[in-house]
Amino acid sequence: MKFYAPIHIRFRDLDAMAHVNNAVYFTFAEQGRIDYFQHVIGKRHNWKAFGVLIVHSEIDYLYPIVLEDRVECGVEVIKIGKKSLTVQFEMVIRKENQDDILAARGQNVLVCHDHATSETALVPTDWITKITAYENRQF
Repeated sequence: MKFYAPIHIRFRDLDAMAHVNNAVYFTFAEQGRIDYFQHVIGKRHNWKAFGVLIVHSEIDYLYPIVLEDRVECGVEVIKIGKKSLTVQFEMVIRKENQDDILAARGQNVLVCHDHATSETALVPTDWITKITAYENRQF
């Protein structure tokens, strides 16, 4: 993955064992995905008119994240369908003078949605063009 977004851990993200709660990882993935789309598609896109809905999520928890960790969320689009995108993500703990630790990895399947009509929609051609160029691969 070449895109990584910094994740800010808040005290409220922790569970009783002082680890990041399992459900919060999906919020971290969402933040990474938002940053990815802003970086690749552009900040001027009107998400209130046209966006994506999550239709499938999966995650593997590999190592606990704690409050003091410096975490980044890596994001890449791995598949583009007619109306859907499959996004792969990973949570990486960055350690100073040590190897990074892969804390979690997973995928989201997103379906494009026209909010005005409440209907699914084709993946916009400009998205395909921009994602293909950024990821440097054909879908």
